[in-house]
Amino acid sequence: MKKRLCRFASIILTVLILQYAADAEAARFVHGSADTPRGRTLVFSIFASDPNYSWNMARDSDQKRMENIRAYLNVMEAYVERVAREYGADCDLVTDFIQEPALRYFAYFDTDMEGSEGQDEAVWGYIDAQISVNDMMQTMNADHCVFFVLMNTDDSTEAITCTRNWYADMPYPYELVYLYYIDSGVVNCPAVYAHELFHAFGAPDYYMPDAEYGMDDSFVEYITQNEPHDIMFNCSDPETGE
Repeated sequence: MKKRLCRFASIILTVLILQYAADAEAARFVHGSADTPRGRTLVFSIFASDPNYSWNMARDSDQKRMENIRAYLNVMEAYVERVAREYGADCDLVTDFIQEPALRYFAYFDTDMEGSEGQDEAVWGYIDAQISVNDMMQTMNADHCVFFVLMNTDDSTEAITCTRNWYADMPYPYELVYLYYIDSGVVNCPAVYAHELFHAFGAPDYYMPDAEYGMDDSFVEYITQNEPHDIMFNCSDPETGE
């Protein structure tokens, strides 16, 4: 009887420990994994393949695209850190997946990753199963994290780069940026990377009304006339398109 009681107590203790760990994770990401640009944020790069598009590092063209993505992430990193400092925020992004190989992953998803239902759940499940988020954040002394899901798209894609930012009761805390290498017929530039990262940090688009943020048509008109270069309004020069 004593052995059975000890075993039962051990099981209960294990369950409580796991529950505590889950609660601790929920507390860590109370407003999503990105939360705020204050502190250190890890940017994980998931090079995702699906039935339509794939990454093949045996192809020189794919290696070149990966090099470009790394360079664009570095530009994003420098820009966001500079802007944060201007607002008095101590922001430290870690994006370089060559210097930090633990930030780079290759994944295949059976589902269409260009805007289909279930893509969030597929990526969240992958992260939960394949990436030791808690361990890496502790090891790298990080406060937040964001996951860039990078797709090797071409001119034929109808997908548009977007962000799955946090909302109340989201089943997983991980905030995702779906970054399509090409969309709308052009290669996405570093400004798009930064624009989407700001979404993960909670910034809204300025080019459309948003009742949640109290932004109406007059606000959009004000931005159009007075702040056409704001990165949440425009990711290219409004006159040249560059």
